[in-house]
Amino acid sequence: MSTVGNTATPNGISYGEVATAGSQVAGLFTMPSPGGIITSVSAYAGSDGGTSGYVMVWGQGGSKLGHGAVTLTNGGAGWVTANMVTSFFVAGGTNIYIGWQSANGYYFAWDGTAGTTYTGYNAAVPGNLANGGTGSYLISAYATYTPAGANVWTGSAWTACPVSVWTGSQWANASVAVWNGTTWVYGA
Repeated sequence: MSTVGNTATPNGISYGEVATAGSQVAGLFTMPSPGGIITSVSAYAGSDGGTSGYVMVWGQGGSKLGHGAVTLTNGGAGWVTANMVTSFFVAGGTNIYIGWQSANGYYFAWDGTAGTTYTGYNAAVPGNLANGGTGSYLISAYATYTPAGANVWTGSAWTACPVSVWTGSQWANASVAVWNGTTWVYGA
């Protein structure tokens, strides 16, 4: 498994707070090549008046790509993680927003590092990224994914062996899934 985003726990934290229902915060990250299937999201997140929330991944245009339910810390922040309700593929080089949405407002933390962060609100929870703006700080949020392609044993280590499919107009990276008798396992 690999990660995309910021995995560091904030140090010397400054907190931001928005008390609007459906509040959202997300960092802008670029999916590494060759892309992969996002299976879970972790975020250093909190709430301002309740514990119901979702870790989220949004596309560059703000459309919801995936989400998973979490219990947020009320009045503070800490690491939360959830599996996506449905795993999904993101191509390498694609910009995505990774973060969370709270039904009752949120707290978020950063350590003064520069980055691109989006804050906004959408009464539909979990919903598309909407009605907000950007800031110049890096939040702690990341997605765990299975890289596209398959792995081959080189005699001393597993090495990525990309798999491509013809889309009708170009070759695109694809993920391989193997049925283990119970479930599909990606990246096998």
